[in-house]
Amino acid sequence: MENTTTSPDVLERFLRYVQINTQSEDANCDQVPSSAVQFDLANVLAEELRELGATDAHVTENAYVCAHIPASAGSENKPALGLIAHLDTTEVAPGAGVAPHIVHYEGGDLVCGIVDGKPVSMSTTKLPALNDLVGEDLVCTDGTTLLGADDKAGVAEIMALVARIAQDPSLPHPALGICFCPDEEIGHGAELLDIEAFGCKYAYTVDGGPVGELEWECFNAAEATVRFEGQSIHPGDAKGRMVNAGNLFCDFNALLPYEQRPEYTEGYEGFYHLEGVSATVDHATARYIVRDHDAAKFQQKLELMDAAAALLNQRLGEERVTVEIKHQYRNMAEIVRDYPELIDAVHALPAEEVFLVDEKATNYDLYCALNEHKTVTGADPIFALKGVKNPVELANIRECHVRDGVAMVRFQMDLEKAIAEGKILHETDIEKMLQKRRAEMPGYFEDSFDTIAAYGPNAAMMHYHAEGEVDSVIEPRGFLLVDNGGQYDCGTTDITRTYPVGPLTENERKYYTWTLQSHIDIARAVFLDYCTGFALDSFARGPLWAHKINYRCGTGHGVGYISSVHEGPQSLRPQNPIVFKEGMTITDEPGVYETDEVGIRIENELECVDAGTNQYGHWLKFEPLTLVPISTEPVIVDELTRDQINWLNAYHAHVYEMLSPRLTEEEKTWLKAKTAPIDR
Repeated sequence: MENTTTSPDVLERFLRYVQINTQSEDANCDQVPSSAVQFDLANVLAEELRELGATDAHVTENAYVCAHIPASAGSENKPALGLIAHLDTTEVAPGAGVAPHIVHYEGGDLVCGIVDGKPVSMSTTKLPALNDLVGEDLVCTDGTTLLGADDKAGVAEIMALVARIAQDPSLPHPALGICFCPDEEIGHGAELLDIEAFGCKYAYTVDGGPVGELEWECFNAAEATVRFEGQSIHPGDAKGRMVNAGNLFCDFNALLPYEQRPEYTEGYEGFYHLEGVSATVDHATARYIVRDHDAAKFQQKLELMDAAAALLNQRLGEERVTVEIKHQYRNMAEIVRDYPELIDAVHALPAEEVFLVDEKATNYDLYCALNEHKTVTGADPIFALKGVKNPVELANIRECHVRDGVAMVRFQMDLEKAIAEGKILHETDIEKMLQKRRAEMPGYFEDSFDTIAAYGPNAAMMHYHAEGEVDSVIEPRGFLLVDNGGQYDCGTTDITRTYPVGPLTENERKYYTWTLQSHIDIARAVFLDYCTGFALDSFARGPLWAHKINYRCGTGHGVGYISSVHEGPQSLRPQNPIVFKEGMTITDEPGVYETDEVGIRIENELECVDAGTNQYGHWLKFEPLTLVPISTEPVIVDELTRDQINWLNAYHAHVYEMLSPRLTEEEKTWLKAKTAPIDR
């Protein structure tokens, strides 16, 4: 339903948009968008935005619609404001073939339509909010489908605002960033929005609710998938032997607090909501969403699910119940509540203090408080300075990568030995093996991020992390992807290698070879000093695009100096506007991610260096910082160009030259074989 008395344009747009099916599909939650139909509305909105003057309106490869509206005259110095709504609708009811119509509601039961000769209606008993809508025009479906007001009402409202500004540009407004994102209903939302390109440090989500309501808090949210493995035995001979997975689900569900279901909670009270269950004697799967405003209570709810599974497994004497938790979003109040203290501190500063204010990176309340003092508008210079490393930092970073390379050589030798001896390795064992070898290096004090060790199809999830019950055995076939890094007293590392751990399929070899080609092409790029991360990103994608394959992320990111492993402002990704400069460091990590099949990524850190000047300008290029051999066993050499073969051989010669002085004779022999030249 939708209150429609305020704007004819909003109504017209809403009626059109709801007729475009945009249901997300939770079964495809590992890809964005989860359903191709979301592009249908995305393309319509982008075209309408362009017609309304948003010339940069575009649809990303993940179905994000992004656009910008310039500020009105006199408002150019005000901070940009973001407006966000989501394209997708939920799967709980059919979303195709929506037939909206308007009902003038005069109280009592609201009859939406007739299905199979019977009226489909809602009563004030089941929906008390109807009592507040007497006398209003309400948009309803015909009773056979979802309407989709969540969130096409928000989409229509934002589009109507853009249309109003287009009609009267003098209407006072700051610069606006517009984003319509996919897959909010399944927990993605703005997850892949390029915040830097969006250009708005703060934004409002227009997502329904009473007229005039502004929310600044929400639930903490997670999705839990609980799997039950049974054992089917003929009922006549089942005593003491059968394990009925369906009954296991019933037992598990009964262990969760009955009073903490949505039908018994309200307001700030958290809940477990069973969204769906499928069950046979052999297998059962249950999907829950878990919500709570309070972070501690939210964590307790998740821990209770793990405890319930552990209790059932203890009773059975074996593991038959597993819980997989997927975190979706946090209560935004956790961040918002922190700001008043900072704002109070600003108010307490002497009036004559002068502040440099980066309008794109300053909260609005803080911006207002700062403007009670003297201000100068401009970008934060520290951020840009950190992006370009000085000579001392670069020298230390190079040393850091030599140490890390030695640790990685020893780790790979350990891994190959364990596999050759037939030892059973789990994904979580990989992190321990890496930490052991890094801890032997001088100046190492911790990992730069949690290790991603993903075997086989698990690697198709870009940021997969094995823990608890989610911990696959590494079998003697296919690939093992390992993405990890270390913090040393001389720098920060980030590296990914995809190791063959046994026989490979032809597809796996092709994907690996194409990924390697993409990796090499950006590593050997030579470019003029006005090139941005956006321009350079295409160097890497070319070999994969030739096979109509793409990865739904950037190619690389900046790396901090004994700091965050992700640090800008530079990156290799579409829409990144930062011009590359000598002294910048960047990761080079293209990949192939085929759901339920394989994930492959090869990552080095690169240093941007001078490549000379001629009549055409000043040239730059990349040199590798990472010093770890790249597995050549999977490579289809005939696919590589001569230049790519030469680069790989030169890189491996450099790795051996830099690492061998710090290795034992046995390690040198191993590394010599791993860095041996390849040829057709």
